[in-house]
Amino acid sequence: MGAFSMSIMKKLFKEPLVHFMLIGVLIFLVYGIVGENETNENTIVFNSYDLNNILSKWELQWKRPPTEQELKNIIEQNMKQELFYQEALKMNLDHNDEIIKRRLSQKMEFLSNDLISMKPPTEQELLEFYEKEQQNYLSDYIFTLHIVTYSYDYHEQPSQVASTALEKAKESELSTLKGKGDKMSFPDFFENSEAIEIRKSLGNSFVEGLKKSTINRWSGPIQSGFGYHLVFITNKNEPRAIPLETIEDRVLNDYNYTRQRQLDSTLYMELKKHYTFDLDLNSKEFDPEIIKLVENTLTTN
Repeated sequence: MGAFSMSIMKKLFKEPLVHFMLIGVLIFLVYGIVGENETNENTIVFNSYDLNNILSKWELQWKRPPTEQELKNIIEQNMKQELFYQEALKMNLDHNDEIIKRRLSQKMEFLSNDLISMKPPTEQELLEFYEKEQQNYLSDYIFTLHIVTYSYDYHEQPSQVASTALEKAKESELSTLKGKGDKMSFPDFFENSEAIEIRKSLGNSFVEGLKKSTINRWSGPIQSGFGYHLVFITNKNEPRAIPLETIEDRVLNDYNYTRQRQLDSTLYMELKKHYTFDLDLNSKEFDPEIIKLVENTLTTN
């Protein structure tokens, strides 16, 4: 193909209309290959062996039975894999390809991935996605603070000791408690430190306590794995939106991943409408609620 033809193709792939036409073509190809043989070929049997296999594998890995939602998700994933596998066979994707069902079903998913890569988002589409997912693109909290620690190693009730110290102190004066408490392996002063760095030293619950604390006064006690802490925060910068231009590659990757998941789900739900799921479960082997859950999972579109 010449350079001119390639240029034309690239321009076409950027057009929204072409993008949706490609999706239509994919569905058309799938249904066209299915043809008129949907009665028997489009029946997927889910039996007692299948369910036992799912449950035993889960319990072997996690050392416990799955929850209702976990079992529902596993069954749905297995049916999706089987459905995509059958469609892949009908499209002859297994020709000269000796790989397992999972790989064949992934080939069907790769078709939707290719459609996403053919049509990059416009600047407006990327901006709208960035604004919609704004909570994922915020800077971290930044703190400057002094810490006084009362450790489990030195006190039977460190929480009570910390509360008593706070009651006796002048809350608005840093000097009344600065340098007090127990000596620890972590610093008692953090300057312009991101929450993620403080979290590495003192854990998530401590950072969550900092977020709720006011500045320029002693507050607490805040618990951590070390004990209880009193803190004097002199500066606290709240999270702010990171400018799109500085993280555009990250946002683009997130956008493509989200669109791929959406398209994959749409294709799966459309194909599922054309299949019959034949249940062959032994009611004596399983709890009636589990059988009901399986039935609802496989018959809900």
